[in-house]
Amino acid sequence: MINSEYVRSIARHEAAHWIMGKRFGAGVGAITLKFTHEPGTSSVRLDCHAAVDRIASTKTVPEIEEYFRQRVRASMAGAIAQLPPDVGVTIPAVMGIWENEGQDDYMKIREFCQILRNIQYGEADRQTAKTQLNEISEALFLASVNDVQENKEPIKDLAEHMASAVTEFNKSYVFSSAAISSIPSIQALFPLAQSGS
Repeated sequence: MINSEYVRSIARHEAAHWIMGKRFGAGVGAITLKFTHEPGTSSVRLDCHAAVDRIASTKTVPEIEEYFRQRVRASMAGAIAQLPPDVGVTIPAVMGIWENEGQDDYMKIREFCQILRNIQYGEADRQTAKTQLNEISEALFLASVNDVQENKEPIKDLAEHMASAVTEFNKSYVFSSAAISSIPSIQALFPLAQSGS
């Protein structure tokens, strides 16, 4: 039997990616959730993602920096939102997610933070560079925690909408941008978000 709480947590993860991607001006598409049960085991393989178009104007260094800051914040938002509501949001708690189903997000986050460090500081010895990288990562983590907190109701509503539809293993559940945009709290967040946008 599919674990509804686990489905909700993954749905919150993808909802946060979708909402924060749209908040930062990216084009958004469908969210797909699929939970594949491996026969004879208790393991479940995930194939879940939010379609976010990341084309942006990056003609100047400040635009490039802002683009990567937003990418990091949107990527971090998934794991932050995935935490159970009664668990405090800390870097170790989120790392537990990044080390498991959130590995792809974590690899992108580290790469983008390294790019930001290189732009802002240039050459440095190993220890200084590590300190600078940690400062950038921690500042963006706090910003992403705030993003998720400010958007917790739409994230929750979208996640509940999706999770309530997931009843079977080995089946893809696709939630179109139009269907997502019809949810009242999403409409309130993005008043001009009509079908297909």
